[in-house]
Amino acid sequence: MPALLIATPPERFRFSVLQRGSLSARILRNGAAGRVLAVFDSSFYVDLPRGIACIASAGLAVSPLTLISAAPETTNWRASGVRQDDRVSVSNDLLTVGARFAFDLLGGRDWRPDPLPSDWRAADLARGLNTFRDACAGHVPNDGLGRFIYQRPAQFAPHAIAKTAQAPIERLTQWAHQAIRSPDNPPPIDAEQIASLLGLGPGLTPSGDDFVGGMMIALCGLGETALCQRLWAVSRPLAIAAGNPIALAHLAAASEGLAHIALHQTLAAIIEGRIGCVRASTASINRIGHTSGWDAMAGMARILQAWLQARSAAAVLI
Repeated sequence: MPALLIATPPERFRFSVLQRGSLSARILRNGAAGRVLAVFDSSFYVDLPRGIACIASAGLAVSPLTLISAAPETTNWRASGVRQDDRVSVSNDLLTVGARFAFDLLGGRDWRPDPLPSDWRAADLARGLNTFRDACAGHVPNDGLGRFIYQRPAQFAPHAIAKTAQAPIERLTQWAHQAIRSPDNPPPIDAEQIASLLGLGPGLTPSGDDFVGGMMIALCGLGETALCQRLWAVSRPLAIAAGNPIALAHLAAASEGLAHIALHQTLAAIIEGRIGCVRASTASINRIGHTSGWDAMAGMARILQAWLQARSAAAVLI
């Protein structure tokens, strides 16, 4: 691991970069200037003219918006003095944050999810999705929207957020089924159903936003990019109006088929029917936010199910 460098001026800490998400590399360009948008213990978000990036300590999993630095895993950015609205600038391939931190942008590995193989079969996907649902038993949290991983979410105790989301999710699932079945003449998307989900739930990225993002990620993974863009065209102005710039940034990434590495690894394992990898995926999903991983997987599962039902009438799932 690259060493921590201490440079002048006094008390400024300078870190090298280990890994860059594909979108963070696009955002962190020379000449950019902005501010710290939000600060957490193990990461912080910066707002720049090209978008939002997340600066994280070593050991965190990569995502499209994330720059993984060589800062030790024990680094606490809030306790170290990073503050909301600190000035951020990029010059000579150096990202400077406030008066104390700088990050060398040269070096490190660029990350983009591996493309899915083109030779997977519907039977593999059906097997993978069934296995994932079985593996989730006992792991899906009560809050959030993870219960919608299943076709019959009533098997779980009702929760306020899930109650509100039930009707919009069922209608969007129906839209996806019809749109995948008739891609040349897809039905219109009811913007009210999207509006009912965006902003639904607490946290940095609300559960409803993560669910819609999961839908777009799965559509891209299945090659249904035109339908993904239809969904994004309706969702984007609503997400802007919702006023959560971090959630908007993650949704924009999802519209390009980009998300947390664990979501991509799980989606690939499900589509390819790799049973062992599918069963092992629940632990990594559980580490994405409070319920964000499960919320996104619920959106993905609904699209995968709709694809199977639209393309393979013989598929029988749980």
